[in-house]
Amino acid sequence: MLLYIVVYDIPCDKRRKKVSDLLEGYRQRVQYSVFESVLTASKYDELRKRLRKRVKSEEDSLRFYPISHHPPV
Repeated sequence: MLLYIVVYDIPCDKRRKKVSDLLEGYRQRVQYSVFESVLTASKYDELRKRLRKRVKSEEDSLRFYPISHHPPV
């Protein structure tokens, strides 16, 4: 499991709300457009796949920063 910092900059209110709602289901918000999430490899892949459907890559910025390993709880 890895701790990820997920950040985004999305100019469209509708898309930003969809991304925010999705990310809130995976962990906690630490700032308006910053989330922390501990994810297994499969959950990471699942989240990335779901986010791709909500983000326009030519207009939006979405970044995942892996921080550290966490043992399973």
